[in-house]
Amino acid sequence: MVKISLLNDKQLFEALSVILEYNFQSDYYNNLLQDALDDEKSRVYIASDTGNVVGVSVVSLTEGDEVESFFYGDAPSIGSIIDYDDDHMFAFLRATYVTRPRLGEGIGTQFLNRREKFARNAGADSIIVEVQGYDSSIDARRLYDRAGYERIYESNSYWPAQLKADVKCSKCGLNCSCEGVIYYRSIESGPSG
Repeated sequence: MVKISLLNDKQLFEALSVILEYNFQSDYYNNLLQDALDDEKSRVYIASDTGNVVGVSVVSLTEGDEVESFFYGDAPSIGSIIDYDDDHMFAFLRATYVTRPRLGEGIGTQFLNRREKFARNAGADSIIVEVQGYDSSIDARRLYDRAGYERIYESNSYWPAQLKADVKCSKCGLNCSCEGVIYYRSIESGPSG
């Protein structure tokens, strides 16, 4: 049975190893996890089964234009897509990774529910998430589509990623991150819980 809980310092290496199954940027993700652990406006959740970490997920709160600093690639200004005030509180769903053997077991949905609950309880006005890549993000895009998130931006040439040299995208055949989608949902329009 999978249990979702907050990450502690002792589980940091295990959480990072889940991410590295998909992504080779270990310094970036190590810093992301450590910074989120130290930030009172962020939460790092893990999924564990019989003591083993099988997933990790990060959510951060940010106000107004600060949300722009979370985006990469050719994404336009969020302010050019949606209207918000300087005091608008965003919950930014930053990273979610589940070990490949555990995909399809509903762990992503459990993470999403936990992060939405955190956002709602923290007083966030809306939730925003950036999904990058093609092959590694098919399940993530399916999750957010089913959960009723609105696609507010899509690109077929999002940004070049530094992936492992032997990883080739099934869409373009290159070492890339050729698709990007930004999802949005107002807290009022989401499910309660």
